[in-house]
Amino acid sequence: MSVNKQRGKVVINGSELIYSGALFDNCSINLNNVRYIYFVSSKHVDRCIKYLLIFEEYQKNIPEDAEGFDEVFAALLDFFHIEEELYFSYINLEEDFKVELWRKIEPNNTSILNTRFKKGKFLRELNEGFIIEDNPSLLIPWNTTKDKLLNLDNIVKPVKGNDSKDIIFAFPVRIGNIVIENLRGYNFRGDRSDVPLQFFNSQSVIDGNGDKNYFLIYEALKKLIGNPFKGYHRSDQNNSLWKFEGLLISLTYWYDSTYSYESGYASLTITNERVYKEYLINKYLLPKDIEAVFYEKKLLIPCSFRKSKFYKYATKDIRTLLSKRKMGTVMWIDKLSNNIGIANDDFTIIIPRQEVLGMELQNIWPAKGRGSSTLTFLLGNGSRLNVLEGDCEEQDGLAKEFSSLADINVNFLPGFSNC
Repeated sequence: MSVNKQRGKVVINGSELIYSGALFDNCSINLNNVRYIYFVSSKHVDRCIKYLLIFEEYQKNIPEDAEGFDEVFAALLDFFHIEEELYFSYINLEEDFKVELWRKIEPNNTSILNTRFKKGKFLRELNEGFIIEDNPSLLIPWNTTKDKLLNLDNIVKPVKGNDSKDIIFAFPVRIGNIVIENLRGYNFRGDRSDVPLQFFNSQSVIDGNGDKNYFLIYEALKKLIGNPFKGYHRSDQNNSLWKFEGLLISLTYWYDSTYSYESGYASLTITNERVYKEYLINKYLLPKDIEAVFYEKKLLIPCSFRKSKFYKYATKDIRTLLSKRKMGTVMWIDKLSNNIGIANDDFTIIIPRQEVLGMELQNIWPAKGRGSSTLTFLLGNGSRLNVLEGDCEEQDGLAKEFSSLADINVNFLPGFSNC
């Protein structure tokens, strides 16, 4: 095989595979953690680019014309017991293809309990929280924060590696009538850890690889909750959604298709969509004398109590101020408490002035999608807080006025089209 060094170099050292090059992202792969391997060909203008797609923690690509590929592939044949004939039957094809060379037989990690005589009990517990199946069992309410979960000794631990913010449960967890080992919990990156954890996910395997894992859980949830309110079963993907008392339960299975690879497991995700009003109670008192700029239209405050402790309900005096002025949005400086305020008649952001180092305004021009604008505060801890959203260029005047009022620089970012 001819070597094109622009495609990079691949080596294998024990159980670690290392690729560096220009065609795909540099990566290292622990062969002991690989879940599946595909041989893929993608047709470009003058040739087909062929590569191994290796899924470890995520998909990693190794081009077959990388320097050292032959030696590495020979080692992979031995390590995974790949059928050599299958690979070489595709090597000379100059067309798009993807073929599975190897897949790990996943261990079972999920089981289903019979709902007969226990459906009412399971539903009551599902409404309250989830059960740690230790001896004795322990019910964890859905309103438990991530910080409190991490303080549960020997029950919850952080996931290590790749700057992960996930947590993992050391004991099986029962959610309704489904028992899951190695359940993960997580928030979106940048979300607060002192509010209830929002997401729980399992890559569920009940009986080996295959879509039977999806259909077994699908039938179990139908028996417990009822029919999904939304869903589809297609050649590329199955997906079903249930709503239950502020929880969104999503079940997904992927098949080989143009844009996806067969999962082998059923992805079960529970999203806690409940609004916890105790995090939104606003004790701020609006002083009589504030320096403010108003906008007649009600702009969206694109935040949540999960993103920022500064996000609260609008108080009665703020709603009264907007009503008297017949305005929809207000931004102000409170010199008495040295705070900055932003509000519509639903929500506010009250943030100490010293926290805000600058502002950015991003306009997105309408094209295939509608246009929009987002005003963002740049905070002292290096994070960003989106504070207002509106139509394209709608906030330009408001941002300039408030920049002058608060003596905070606003950077107008280059606009782009919403294609």
